[in-house]
Amino acid sequence: MGRPRASEADPLRKAKRGRPSKHRRDEHVVVHTGFDGHANAPCFFVLKVMWAKALENVQALIPTAVADKVDVNKTEYLTESLHLAGRLERASSILSEQAAAATLFTSIHNPNQSGAFGQTADKEKLESNLMLHVNPDQPILRPVTVQPEDISAQERRVLDARKRLQEVIKHFG
Repeated sequence: MGRPRASEADPLRKAKRGRPSKHRRDEHVVVHTGFDGHANAPCFFVLKVMWAKALENVQALIPTAVADKVDVNKTEYLTESLHLAGRLERASSILSEQAAAATLFTSIHNPNQSGAFGQTADKEKLESNLMLHVNPDQPILRPVTVQPEDISAQERRVLDARKRLQEVIKHFG
């Protein structure tokens, strides 16, 4: 039988084999990565928006009974849907609030991402063509801005929680 002359990788045998000569090695070499376009594949833009759109009506079922003794047929459940908290706003009216919340949760739980800041494109651009102007690494929200009032309110909540914790420790400890 023997080895076939053509391979699956190079059926027309166009690849050069062996080391090039010294005078050809010093010439300008163009490196091709196999994809000479956006750093992200174009399908990734569409995938992120359509994935969020698919999660628009997802609801969590919270059992009212003790969680370790749940009988699926007899237990009642509370339903809870995704929603945005505080001053967060969706960047486009194409997606519902639930879909925008799904993109936020995804970006927060992505270990490769350094932060969730929102879309930098203008609202008019996102409304005109969401697939073209969306940044797939960020949630589909308006840019997140933190006000000084937000910081002071959070500090008050932390101090209140610490006081309650001290009272509980004093009572039980």
